[in-house]
Amino acid sequence: MTLVAAGRDVRIRELGAGASLVAGAIYALIGFGLISVGTTTSGASTDLFAFGMIMAAGSIALAVAMLRSTSRDVAIAIAALELIVIVGYFAVAGVRVPPVEAWGLSIKGLQAVVLASAVALALQARRATTR
Repeated sequence: MTLVAAGRDVRIRELGAGASLVAGAIYALIGFGLISVGTTTSGASTDLFAFGMIMAAGSIALAVAMLRSTSRDVAIAIAALELIVIVGYFAVAGVRVPPVEAWGLSIKGLQAVVLASAVALALQARRATTR
């Protein structure tokens, strides 16, 4: 895979993509049932395999997009998606037992790194276009 930018951009992209891939790996482990993240309080059935695989695939897609695109719009979209996922985790905490757990917080920390990386890339792209 060829990185599309040089210098500082590459380090930011690699950091964000790496964090996204690690988060994706944890999601896959959740999906395969190798990591327990608790249960739902609503009595509804939860398909953790589907959830884990969808989130893992999404994490991989975000990592690839971060590495391959120099578009400011893509960086903004990545940031928006990560923000939605992070906020969503805490918004639905009341329907989980436990509401917050170590693996979920670990993933959110990794997603915060992806979010910060995407914001940094968007800001750098903005500065580059205003010069």
